[in-house]
Amino acid sequence: MNGATWQSDLLLAQQSFDQNRINEAYAIATAVLAAHPACAEALEIIGLVQSRRHQVDAAIETLEHALRIRCDLIPSHSFLGLLYQSRGEIERAIRVFEQGLVLDPAHDHIRFNRALSLLKLARFDEGWIEYEWRWKAAAVPRPEIPLPRWDGSSLQGRSILIHTEQGFGDTFQFIRFLPRLQQLGATVWMAVQKPLSRLLRDIQGVDHWMPVDEPAPIAFDLYSPLLSLPAVLQLNRPEQFRVETPYLHAEPDRVATWRDRIESLPGLKIGIGWQGSPTFNGDVWRSIPLSSFAALANVDNVTLVSLQKHDGLNQLAENDTAFPLVRFDDLDTDGAFLDTIAMIQHLDLVVTSDTALAHLAGAAGVPVWCLISTACDWRWMTRSSDTVWYDSMRLFRQQKLGEWEPVFAEVVAELQRSGIRK
Repeated sequence: MNGATWQSDLLLAQQSFDQNRINEAYAIATAVLAAHPACAEALEIIGLVQSRRHQVDAAIETLEHALRIRCDLIPSHSFLGLLYQSRGEIERAIRVFEQGLVLDPAHDHIRFNRALSLLKLARFDEGWIEYEWRWKAAAVPRPEIPLPRWDGSSLQGRSILIHTEQGFGDTFQFIRFLPRLQQLGATVWMAVQKPLSRLLRDIQGVDHWMPVDEPAPIAFDLYSPLLSLPAVLQLNRPEQFRVETPYLHAEPDRVATWRDRIESLPGLKIGIGWQGSPTFNGDVWRSIPLSSFAALANVDNVTLVSLQKHDGLNQLAENDTAFPLVRFDDLDTDGAFLDTIAMIQHLDLVVTSDTALAHLAGAAGVPVWCLISTACDWRWMTRSSDTVWYDSMRLFRQQKLGEWEPVFAEVVAELQRSGIRK
């Protein structure tokens, strides 16, 4: 390889990576590195590919090597911080992000990912401000609303639109703040994901409803994204997030309908959910293989009930003979979570990965054990087994990225030792 050739090959490797042809990018970068062992750019591309392949330890080693040769590789700082974040090394991740920001203070992805680390460490005074970088980082699509955004000024006698963003779980979690807006004198309009409109229609804190994904007349003075409310309300201490549960309620007729169906099941009745949306970047770490739940099925006098919908159902056939699992094919056929929230009123416990189901159960005030990885979302913070978000929730934390077996061993031991913590 002469000079012009290897430099053009590096450019081709970068283009391949950007176009998600990661095998091609890896092959080209590896060839360049073989000819030029001190080529930091080739190491960077290899490290980025390893990160995309979820080879966390290898990617960290490769990117650190690249940065020892050249400390100004901004993508290396960005990806390396994310890798440390996924291993639960949050303070180290922040240091790496901040080194990258010295080179490019306005790098939107580094600013946003640093925000997630700050929030995870409960540094909310800084974290909420930095969290606004989610819009520029394109982590969340921003709707176009031709009105002023609420900046914390008086709401007395004014109307405000709050629009949902991100997933259903985020909606369940953050609607807790809507009554505070009414207490400040506002008329509250809520733009919500259409599938959730029936489930949420009776919650407190909303005067008017509209779909978030359809055109509608503007009949309000201000607006705010739902997940920006803690920043504008200046909620900088975890205890300020706590509200009384339940604040999500099932339809009484459905509760009655599901009573006989669930109470006829034998033993300790545990509802389970294992799979989040695979379109979420971190789903590879948060979702749990259904086969891991066999540990619960082996506990004496336990009946497992599937609460899984849509994604992850393909695993049912693979586990059909591995352990018994009660399934209800008519669950939520006429509206998202309408049957699920009614059914879980009669279960003894919900055990789930970190998905909307965990937030639904927590907001409904039913006992729920949420199993989280070292790469868990910021809202679960870093250490405690309880959470200010939901009084009925207990967290079981992974100690090493990707290893679920010790987590299930802890869950089984807790079931056998003390039963369910109400």
